[in-house]
Amino acid sequence: MPRPKKPHAFKLISGSRRIERTAPEGVQIAPLDAPPPPPEWLLDDAAVEEWHRLAGLLTANRMLGALDLGTLAHLCAVHGQIVACYLAGVPPKAALVAVYTTMAGA
Repeated sequence: MPRPKKPHAFKLISGSRRIERTAPEGVQIAPLDAPPPPPEWLLDDAAVEEWHRLAGLLTANRMLGALDLGTLAHLCAVHGQIVACYLAGVPPKAALVAVYTTMAGA
């Protein structure tokens, strides 16, 4: 399976964008200018803290668009569940860690 193409934002950050190799891309979603507040359903303190951390980093690097907010919220919710397990003195289940790893792209 071939390696997926690097997104345009990553090419700009890494300095590897070459105009002569740039294929016409589909619809471009404009990045957000300011970090949005967390969704109302995200109640866990660790999840909200992770939202503010990630939203700030992604917005500062112009990598957070309106279509990414739902995925970011779910990633933060899973992060909150993992933190709650550790605070309770119980290791998180492997499935929960696998979901987080998959969503984070690590």
